[in-house]
Parts: sequence; structure tokens; C-alpha cells
Amino acid sequence: MPKNIVICCDGTSNDVVGVSTNVLKLYRCLVRSESQLTCYVPGVGTISDPSMKTGIGKWCSRKLNMGIGYGVRETACSIYRFLSNYFEPGDRIFLFGFSRGAYTVRSVAGMIRFLGLLRKEQIGLEPHAWSIYASDDQYLKKSEFFRAGNRFSKCFCTQPKPEIYFLGLWDTVSSFGWLWNLRTLPYTANNRLVIHARHLVAMDERRAMFKQNLLTRNARGKSFQEVWFPGSHGDIGGGWPNSVDGISRLALKWMSQEAVELGLEINPKELARMIQPPDEQTAPKVRINHSLRGLWWILEFLPRRQWNSRCQRMTWTLPNFGKRRRIPNNAYQQSIRLDG
Repeated sequence: MPKNIVICCDGTSNDVVGVSTNVLKLYRCLVRSESQLTCYVPGVGTISDPSMKTGIGKWCSRKLNMGIGYGVRETACSIYRFLSNYFEPGDRIFLFGFSRGAYTVRSVAGMIRFLGLLRKEQIGLEPHAWSIYASDDQYLKKSEFFRAGNRFSKCFCTQPKPEIYFLGLWDTVSSFGWLWNLRTLPYTANNRLVIHARHLVAMDERRAMFKQNLLTRNARGKSFQEVWFPGSHGDIGGGWPNSVDGISRLALKWMSQEAVELGLEINPKELARMIQPPDEQTAPKVRINHSLRGLWWILEFLPRRQWNSRCQRMTWTLPNFGKRRRIPNNAYQQSIRLDG
């Protein structure tokens, strides 16, 4: 019997310990049954490199992952392996993510677009699949890149390539790689295998290392909504204390409604508990929580490399100096009433 396969990938340094993000809240609302298989994946920077034996080494490993998103590879490979193991023809793949978790699920969708899923007897080759998909060899010709992908796909992957039924994203950010050499991965902005895409983008985020990572116009398949929502990065994806997480609850409500209309199975009572406080006295403040403070200001005065959609390559940009994100002229903006 066809089933939903639901992947929930959390944001940087977010996991089941501490304040829950919208990814974890959504996961807790999911129905788990024969018709819906679910998987929660902690965010980048929550688990240290197992090769690090000392406490300081493990701490540095986690902080490095948090800072440059280096753990995206391991997280993406684990999701890719899970899908390769459990996907059957007719299943519907739902991918949800916040922050770098959103970029991670987009990269998994990109791997599937480029290669397909591994045949079950080939599970274990996901690191090799990633190395081909995410090759950073700048001297590799495009024709050689696609030739390597086609060879791997024909030898080790299922055909046809499965569609991504639903892609649900809370404020994808593009900080992946070293500060002086940020990376972008194939098919993360434009993926014709994605049927339904929903992306909530933070209007009021100002940090240079949390620049928005939008989907492209060509990615708009059967249904597409990319909505600019009031608030900072954490307001959209969650992670603030319950007393001030009013905006993130609205963002959770919006995303869950969109997914339920398209077949996601959710426990409505649990969702209502996540969104609605028990009484007015405990209602969270609907206000913007500003994230640019403290040591984050240091990075505002450094130049950085990022993807330039006009010339289709990585270019150097001037320091951000704490400026807000630039909202495209044709963007859809959601308005909400903020508490004073």
C-alpha cells in the first residue's frame, strides 16, 4: 500500500533537547502508522565527529559544524540512505526543514534529481553518491560532471527517479562551507521533481551568515508558494522561549495547514496544543525577536562569497553592515498583527 514518507530535518544546533523548533513540533504532531513513515533528523552541529576522542575535540567539531555547516554531508547522506531503504513506487515523499536543515533537504532532493535513489542492495554507497553530486572540483568540466552522475545512476540507482511530493521549508539559509568559499549545490533552487513547494522566508533577519536562499521561478511546478513572513530567522523556524514565540506558532500553523491539505497525516489535537496556548494568560507575545547581537556583529564587517544568480557563479560581496534582507519586487508578503 502506498504511504507517506516524512522527513523532518532540524536547524543548526537544534535537536530534541532544549527549546523545540517548528520542525520538532511538526514531527511530534505526525501520525505514525502503516500509511505514514516518519523520521526526525537533528540539526547540524548537535553531534560531534566520532573520530574526535577528546572533549575539546568534540566541542570544536560541533562548533565547526555550526559555523560552516560542514555536517550537511553526513545529515544529507543519512536521509538519502533512509529514503533509499524505505521508498517504494507510489509512495509520497514529504521533506521538511528549517535553516540549514531546509538546505539539507533541498540538497537531498537535488541528489535524487541528479542520481535517483540507491537500489536497496547498493545501500552504503551514499558517501560516493554525495561526492559525485557535491563535487567541488572547479576544474571538472560540466560534461564530465553529468557523465559521472549518469554512470553512477545507471549502475546503482532505481529508475525512474522518484518525485518529491512536498517540500516544506522554514527560512532556508545559504551558509554552507568556509566563510571565504561558501558553496551552492546543484538543483537546490530549481528541481523539476518537486511537485509542491512551500517556503516561509524571514523579512526581518539581518545577519550576514543567514542570507535567504530562495527557490527560482523555474522551480514552480504544480504548486509553489514562497511567502515572506514578518520576523527574524528564529521567529519563522522556532526556537525562542514559549513566552515570545508567537510568530513561530503562526508559521507552524501556516505550514501544517498547507501540508495537511495535500495529504500529510497530523494529529489535530496535538497540533492545536502546539499552536494555541491553554488560556490568554499564557498566550505568547507576537513580536519580532531580533537576532543580530553580540558576537554576530563581527561577521557583519567581513566580505563574503555567495551565489550570484545573475552571472550564475560565486562572487565576492561587500560587508553586510547589519542590513536587512532585500525583498524581491514580486514577492508575496504576509502581514500579521504584532503585540506592542
